[in-house]
Amino acid sequence: MRTSINQQSRFQIQKHLETVLAVKEDGVKYHEGWSDARVAAHFGVTPKTVANTRTRTFGKLRGRGPRLEGRLEKIEARLQVLETQNVHLHRYRYLHATSALSPVEDCNEGGGDNAAQS
Repeated sequence: MRTSINQQSRFQIQKHLETVLAVKEDGVKYHEGWSDARVAAHFGVTPKTVANTRTRTFGKLRGRGPRLEGRLEKIEARLQVLETQNVHLHRYRYLHATSALSPVEDCNEGGGDNAAQS
């Protein structure tokens, strides 16, 4: 691998990046199958060289690809479940606290004062 590149090589990398990147307002994203590493292998340079060229010319990468999007969807689904469970827990505590029934500590199934009085 070459460690330094001349201006002509950098320009060639930039022109190639134009064909494999989608430029958005919040950053750039590689087309399917492309990455800094693949572009680096194509031109015989290091991925860091491609990353530096890409960042200077087009900006930072947007997100981290499909894996991040999938993780975010899973996290949001888990959060929704937790929020639902939390609502049910609060309802249970509210109903239990306002119930006219005896507290759980007063309910003895296996003997004790309440069982003796019945």
